[in-house]
Amino acid sequence: MKIWLLFITLLVPQLASATTQIDNLTWELKKQTHNIKVMSAKVLESPYHAYLAVTEIDAGINELVAIIRTPATCADWVYRCAESYRYGQEAPNVDLVYTSSNMPFPVRDRDTLARIRWEQDAETNTVRTIGIATQDILPRKDNLVRIEEATVIWSLLIKLPAPDVWCRYLLLEFM
Repeated sequence: MKIWLLFITLLVPQLASATTQIDNLTWELKKQTHNIKVMSAKVLESPYHAYLAVTEIDAGINELVAIIRTPATCADWVYRCAESYRYGQEAPNVDLVYTSSNMPFPVRDRDTLARIRWEQDAETNTVRTIGIATQDILPRKDNLVRIEEATVIWSLLIKLPAPDVWCRYLLLEFM
C-alpha cells in the first residue's frame, strides 16, 4: 500500500490560527531528494516559517497507526529522538506521551509531554490525532529545554483506489 506522508511545521501563536492557515499557505519547494520533497511557507503574523515534507511509503493505515501510537519506536523513525514513552493514558483514545530529543551543538537538548487524542472517522476511515504540549504535569529536567507550547496534527487518509492509503501528517509547533 502506498502512503502519502506530509510533515508540516508551523510556528504561530494559537492552534485555531495554525489549522486555518495550513491550507492558505503558499508553499515553495526548497529541496527534493529521491521521493522526498521539502517545502516552506511564510506564516502570517509570525517570525517563523512553516515546513512541509511529502513522501510516499508502502504500508497499511493500521500498521502506521500502531507504529505511531507506540512511543518506544520513536527513536527508530523520528530524527534525533532520544527517548519516548507513554507517561499515562487519560482515556482509551487519549495518551500522555513524553519525548526527549538529542540536538546537535549549539542547540540544547529538549523534551516535551504531549496530550495526544486519536480519532477515526467511521465513514472514511481517516485517522486524525491532535497532540498538545502540556505544562506543569511533569517536573522539568535541568539539562533539557522543556517545550510547553506545541501542537501536532496528523491526518492519515485512505487513498483511492483501495487498499492504498494516503497519509497526511501535519506538525504544528509553537514556541
